Amino acid sequence: MLDQYKNIEQLRTSKKSFSAERLPASKTQLFSVDSNQTYVPNTNILDNNIEFHIYSDTSYVTGKHKINFQDTIPEYKDKITNRTIQINAGIGIDLYKQFEDLQITAGNYNIVLNFFKNLIGNFDSQHLYIDEISPDRKEIRLRAVDDQNLEFLEQITNYIQTVNQTINNGLYRTYLLNFSRNKTVVFVNSVVVNDLLYVKLLEPL
Repeated sequence: MLDQYKNIEQLRTSKKSFSAERLPASKTQLFSVDSNQTYVPNTNILDNNIEFHIYSDTSYVTGKHKINFQDTIPEYKDKITNRTIQINAGIGIDLYKQFEDLQITAGNYNIVLNFFKNLIGNFDSQHLYIDEISPDRKEIRLRAVDDQNLEFLEQITNYIQTVNQTINNGLYRTYLLNFSRNKTVVFVNSVVVNDLLYVKLLEPL
């Protein structure tokens, strides 16, 4: 599902890593930010769940919905001088081990790394399922798998108290429904009613 990214043409032609865009430029151009304000992205990615997905061209091959990072900063060398490049921060992911675990030994692949913060449930412990989809496919009603589950109750309460989908201090937070296998959809508004979560999608499902 690489077509979820709005800069997919960059993916088709790029020979190096880049950040995929889930929001189209036509939407982000509408964001207004104070010109005197410094934008600081969230760099605390190690608190997030790291997903690893593999594609052959644009076809999904396989993946892992949680991988571990190495606690040592990777070492980089200048290709011309062979001198070590010092970096202040970073993460290390053992790509060889990831491919070995997935029993992939040869080929050319595109790799997607997602740095997600799970708010309600996760791949191994799912707390919501789709209960109904609107005719225009832009609204979804999600229902609790078990509305007495203590983890779910804690997470849904925290969601109600903390989720803010409006622009706050120049930062717009992107929220997704994650259906696994790198199938995600952006939603722009939500409301909780009892054991139901209603979401408004950016684009039709």
